[in-house]
Amino acid sequence: MQNELDTLEVIIPVQIYGINAIGYPTKEFFTEGRSLPWLQDDRDAQAWETWDIGYRDLVILDADNTPVHKFNLTEVNLTTADAYDSVLQSFLDLSGTD
Repeated sequence: MQNELDTLEVIIPVQIYGINAIGYPTKEFFTEGRSLPWLQDDRDAQAWETWDIGYRDLVILDADNTPVHKFNLTEVNLTTADAYDSVLQSFLDLSGTD
């Protein structure tokens, strides 16, 4: 999806990140062979707690880094066209198009 977002003309650039929970160090198998940046949550940021993130949650933030959409990727299977299009449209709604 990041590759597709990169090809679209949007007003606000979109970047997808993975965020690992506090106490769970990033493992190479998360990032090996992938271009998705992977961040480690820490006791200062506490993104998981602040944004009420659960396992496999996709949280879409607005330009002010405020969560506006949350999808659980166990429940929303991005391999189906409808789910993929719904998540992609959520990104596009926030990023705007030229």
